[in-house]
Amino acid sequence: MKSLLYLRSLLLLLFCALLAGQAQATHIRAGEITARRIDPQSFTYEITLRGYADRGSSVIFGSNGTLDFGDGTSLVINNQGDDIPRFALTPDTWLYELKVVHTFPSARTYSVSFREFYRNDGTLNMDNPVQMPFYIETVIVIDPFLGINNTPQLLVPPVDKAAINKLYIHNPGAYDIDGDSLSYRLVVCRQDRTVPVANYRYPHQTFPPGDPRNGTSLDGGPPELTLDPLTGDLVWNTPGTAGQYNVAFFVEEWRKVQGEYYLLGYVTRDMQILVEDDPNNPPVLEVPEDICVVAGERIEEVIRAIDPDGDNIDLAAFSGVFNLGATYTGTTNMTSPAQATFTWQTDCSHIRDRPYQVVFRATDVRGGGVRLTDIKNLEHYRSGATTSGRKCAGGQQPLHRS
Repeated sequence: MKSLLYLRSLLLLLFCALLAGQAQATHIRAGEITARRIDPQSFTYEITLRGYADRGSSVIFGSNGTLDFGDGTSLVINNQGDDIPRFALTPDTWLYELKVVHTFPSARTYSVSFREFYRNDGTLNMDNPVQMPFYIETVIVIDPFLGINNTPQLLVPPVDKAAINKLYIHNPGAYDIDGDSLSYRLVVCRQDRTVPVANYRYPHQTFPPGDPRNGTSLDGGPPELTLDPLTGDLVWNTPGTAGQYNVAFFVEEWRKVQGEYYLLGYVTRDMQILVEDDPNNPPVLEVPEDICVVAGERIEEVIRAIDPDGDNIDLAAFSGVFNLGATYTGTTNMTSPAQATFTWQTDCSHIRDRPYQVVFRATDVRGGGVRLTDIKNLEHYRSGATTSGRKCAGGQQPLHRS
């Protein structure tokens, strides 16, 4: 009997150790869900789950997750390594991408969600993060009155890092192929549909008010975390303590029908910001002002970046206009000051009510330490008549870039 009890105790200890090891070997850095309607005659969508995970972890994204379609059906994911395609996005980040075709039973509103254990241990702006599930959701409104719809696509991956006392900027590069209006809103990170993570604080309020570990803004005032509701620029001015933080926001989608705007749903991005203590300074982008063009005109703009430390620069651009014939000459490891050209031959098929946004990103190239980024937006506005300078005439709308 003693031998049997000893064996049971040993097995229990091994099981607990295994669970503790899994809890510590966490991995999820960010994620979002997007949807594309693939059949106008039925309510069939291609659902895309994107997960960003730590390449240094032995835990695989999707190894214990559930994708819930919000209609009483769900997909239990048990990724063993090859079930979800992945590729190395950066030296320390995997991008996983799972595509699922799903037909909803009827026209109504659905909340498509993904939940998996666990978040990364050591996240500073929530309690007990290693026991907090990772949860994201996308709301899809299927309504014949509002027409066929696709969710916004988030084109800029959430991989940029931050440094103490340096301005941090992220923009998701949201693009809506239907031309719907987009807005942005900060939200609390969640562990389930209606349950926030334990004691969540926004990154600039991680520590008690007045605590110097929260840092200061560049002008010496209190730190700030802002999300521009129109452009999507997420700005942290500035981090005060090295570590990892989580932030989440909605990209909301609006459509004007018969003179009234209707909410078509939203995409949630929950992402980690890694802050390091590094003397590096981010590069500085120079982007032209927003412009208004007549359909048929050729846009050619020079994008410049300089690095204060003399580091080389990667210049990148993100936008849906690159599927409409636009080109960009930016590349990697360019000598500072760096220069690239954005070109777009517009035509009448590009006219739409909302401006087009292009997100430009400059990242310094270093032999060691944290690589920092500057992001700026450029918006192209369309016009059906002549324009005056860089401003649209009264009542005209721009082709949009940001």
